Amino acid sequence: MRISKRFNLLIMSSLMTAASLLVLAQQSVSPQQKAAVSKAITDYVQRDQQLKGAFLVKDKKAGAVRELKFDHVHSGVDKTADGRYVACVDFKQGNKVLDVDFYLKPATSGELQLSDIRIHKIDGKDVSGE
Repeated sequence: MRISKRFNLLIMSSLMTAASLLVLAQQSVSPQQKAAVSKAITDYVQRDQQLKGAFLVKDKKAGAVRELKFDHVHSGVDKTADGRYVACVDFKQGNKVLDVDFYLKPATSGELQLSDIRIHKIDGKDVSGE
């Protein structure tokens, strides 16, 4: 009886590990996709700055609009379960550093379209509430 329970636990553990690896493999982002996401974000920010004279983001928690200076897109890009890409982007506002998450989704045309922008961290402190 004991061997059977241990064997069942071993099989279940192996199946769970294999399922986790499969999910991770499906959500992996190729270097080409990462580059495309980074370029799409950089282009979006630059166009927005040209149109408005600054990059403006609504801070829902503070109830204010923040005027930010673009610093860089982080190298890591993730893919969400619903197929969107998410990348962290650093901005500066005075002496503060804001980590802002950009969510992009593939359009039918093949281009990446911005679907959401969220302030994630201010000076390393999580302010997203998630």
